[in-house]
Amino acid sequence: MTYPTWYQEAIARGIDFIVIVYEKAEGFVFCPSNLETTFRVGGDYDGSFYTNGEGALRHYYNCLNPAFEEKIAWFIPFVNKIVNKEDFSLDDLTLNHHPIRIIKGRWPW
Repeated sequence: MTYPTWYQEAIARGIDFIVIVYEKAEGFVFCPSNLETTFRVGGDYDGSFYTNGEGALRHYYNCLNPAFEEKIAWFIPFVNKIVNKEDFSLDDLTLNHHPIRIIKGRWPW
């Protein structure tokens, strides 16, 4: 089995979570070291939960608090790539240009 580049890089770099947004009211997190449930959505108030790419897109388009759309919009093309099984590198995310957090290890919240 050939694994996606982003997954291989996450394992090699020890990156478990890329937090696009996580606040009390809302959260959108990429979990690149987890092939089954590659996203965590929802905030502290209602609880966050793991989901796949399709679930992340459903959350973004149907449930996301509109105040957070602009903060997450840059990442949606990459969610679409995951859903469509298109490969990309973590470097393609240009993470240093976005206010994100990278977490290595267990989910802290």
